[in-house]
Amino acid sequence: MILRTSLIVGTAMVSSLTSLAAERKTAAWKQALPNIVFVLADDMGIGDLGCYGQQKIRTPHIDSLAAHSLRFTHHYAGSTVSAPSRCCLLTGKHTGHSAIRGNRAVRSAAGSFDLSLPDEVVTVAELLKTKGYATMCVGKWGLGGPGTTGSPINQGGDDFFGYLGQGAAHRCYPDHLYENERKVELDGTVYSHFLIMEKGLEFIDRHADRPFFAYFAITRPHADLDYPDLSAYEHAFPETPFVNESGRGFKTQLKPKAAYASMAFGIPRPVSLAAKSPKSGKVLDLQ
Repeated sequence: MILRTSLIVGTAMVSSLTSLAAERKTAAWKQALPNIVFVLADDMGIGDLGCYGQQKIRTPHIDSLAAHSLRFTHHYAGSTVSAPSRCCLLTGKHTGHSAIRGNRAVRSAAGSFDLSLPDEVVTVAELLKTKGYATMCVGKWGLGGPGTTGSPINQGGDDFFGYLGQGAAHRCYPDHLYENERKVELDGTVYSHFLIMEKGLEFIDRHADRPFFAYFAITRPHADLDYPDLSAYEHAFPETPFVNESGRGFKTQLKPKAAYASMAFGIPRPVSLAAKSPKSGKVLDLQ
């Protein structure tokens, strides 16, 4: 009996040591994996960034990153428009083989969304999850609506916050956004980009102890040209007002150049994830 007890204890100790060694190996392996932050600025050209030579708009934070990193001078978008370009980015396929090759709206009971990535398509987020990464996308998705195979949480995303459909992403003060597949009701008075950036930064803080893939598919500086504070560039350029008399398409902007520059330069202000609408005083539950 004594011998058997000793053997059992010995076996348990070996098992525990083996488990501990495996945990340490896993921890070391995860520490060796780099965190990946990919920022996709919608409709921003190479000529809009100081690190590539432009001098009229200040982009100090991106310039600082570039000064301590690599600059890519032959890095092209996968397509001329949004959905196929995003498809190429996430799947690694060019448009001759990609599942989505153009922008197209699809109506559903939930609203108007874009063509969905098929279930069999493998995204970079799905590959990274097999390596232990936490994954997220904030901003504009544009590859499938809620309940479809193209929804970000069905394509390798742990967390999503922002616009599922491209049509809604033209508006900087939307009446709703999506958190994963849950519709978050807004009232059209909160600048969406501040909420989107806050959610992305919160994800990084929450996963600081493990490798993560943070895909910031931010909506600026794509039209609507709209920013809460144009003071930094209000008198910087000669302006031709854009006036939309039809009510369809992009909103009227009397100072489009100042608005564009402000969207490219603007630093997101910190906001609470339980943001309060300045118009109605309504608390917006974004948890």
